[in-house]
Amino acid sequence: MEIGILRESRVDENRLPLTPMGVSDLGHVGAKVFIESKAGEKCGYADADFEEAGASICYSKQEVIGRCQLLLTVGSPSPEEIQLLLPNQIVGCFWQLVLQKKEIIEVLREKKITLLGYEIMEDDRRDLPILHAMSEIGGSMCASIAQYLLQNHEGGRGILLGGGAGIPPAVVLILGAGVLGSAAADACIGAGAQVMVLDRNPEKLGRLHRELGGRIITSISTKQNILKGMEFANVVIGAAALAGRKTPLLITRDMLKRMRPKSVFMDLSIDLGGLSETSRPTTFGNPTYIDEGVIHYCVPNIPSNVARTATQALNNALLPHILLLVERGYNQAMVDSAAVRNGTYIHMGNYLKPWIKEYFQI
Repeated sequence: MEIGILRESRVDENRLPLTPMGVSDLGHVGAKVFIESKAGEKCGYADADFEEAGASICYSKQEVIGRCQLLLTVGSPSPEEIQLLLPNQIVGCFWQLVLQKKEIIEVLREKKITLLGYEIMEDDRRDLPILHAMSEIGGSMCASIAQYLLQNHEGGRGILLGGGAGIPPAVVLILGAGVLGSAAADACIGAGAQVMVLDRNPEKLGRLHRELGGRIITSISTKQNILKGMEFANVVIGAAALAGRKTPLLITRDMLKRMRPKSVFMDLSIDLGGLSETSRPTTFGNPTYIDEGVIHYCVPNIPSNVARTATQALNNALLPHILLLVERGYNQAMVDSAAVRNGTYIHMGNYLKPWIKEYFQI
């Protein structure tokens, strides 16, 4: 199988799906890898590293796409890149399909492109290995980002997460007890904050409470509980998400008004639309804005800011599935692997997720 890797074109996307080590492993099972020149520049891998691993360096996106059966990216291809796709190709990435335009979906279907979405690759244990790898990194980064934003210089309340002798710690409210919320809770506890986690699933709350040794406050997520938590929290972290689906709206503008001035709201669910009426995507270059007196941080791809670590984590999580595709072919891999089967939005022009037609009114 011929595999292509593009240099990412999305703003602030610094990751790659595979490292040179992953490329080398694919070569051992007979795959040929074509990678766009300087694709690994932002995550610390030179063209020479990939060449040494057995990849062929290409000097245009068109060349990469024209030479591969399976195209791997991190962010979804741009409209210009989608126009370059050849009929019957396979494209793996974080498609976040619910944020795509209907016209893009129709072009992909007409070309009979197979869409493999990393974010919905769910295995037999109902685990989401690719998404989880990124969620753990994003959650772990929350405490340091929140502490930075709380500083006076950044417009914050001038509060130290861990407090001090005779000084109470900052209060952090986390919405969602999944992998992302759990990692964020662990990081904030490590920084000394008082952490409260809300979720609709009592089992998730119980697991997190046990894992963190009872050092957090947990409660069922209701509008009333969210509002109460927001009124005294210094930091609110939105970590609620449904894999592959648009994020549910949990925070209204009126609710946000109840937060303390200069407090921080981090919407980590912005990748799939965000969970607040006031959320809109930001960038690493301009990561925050003020709305209703609250500092908003809504960068969609936080792990991309630690691109080398994130690329290594992506490689580790994704590589076993790509090896399976190479060794068995896509059709057989769908039979043998729940992750590949569940992760396929569209196969050869056929919608495998019934909700796609309804959502896009196709």
